[in-house]
Amino acid sequence: MLNFLLNLSFKKKNFLGQISKMCNFFSENSPENRYYRTFQHRAKLSFCLKNRKLDKKHKDSINFSMLKRGSVSVLTRQKISLANKGRKKTEKVCQKIKSSLKNRRLTKHHKKKIKEKLTGKNNPMFGKKHSKNTKRKISNKLIQKKDKIERKGN
Repeated sequence: MLNFLLNLSFKKKNFLGQISKMCNFFSENSPENRYYRTFQHRAKLSFCLKNRKLDKKHKDSINFSMLKRGSVSVLTRQKISLANKGRKKTEKVCQKIKSSLKNRRLTKHHKKKIKEKLTGKNNPMFGKKHSKNTKRKISNKLIQKKDKIERKGN
């Protein structure tokens, strides 16, 4: 059965035909294919659909339909959030995020909002003091930085 899935070639023209053929294949009443529309069936369909390539026109139509529908509901956002919890980002994705945030310029309004959120009682260190050990570590790091700057200057 896995060979059947691997032999499917998803070309733009006959993609829907192959999907319907696959659905007919799984819906047969043979003992090995009794899980039509079950978790296993959905997993196999998902496996087949993962590596397909969409052309620009198709992607644009999907984006347009999402815009037409409006924003995503709170419940859907929670479901998406739960689905992505614990998922590790690949190195490539991390690099993309890093490069997009690198030259970001915050507006004065945005900076002001961040400042308001982190001042006074909202500050994570409000009412707390650094331990002697932590103060020593900070001091050592500052000395190391100062030495490094002096070496560069000479």
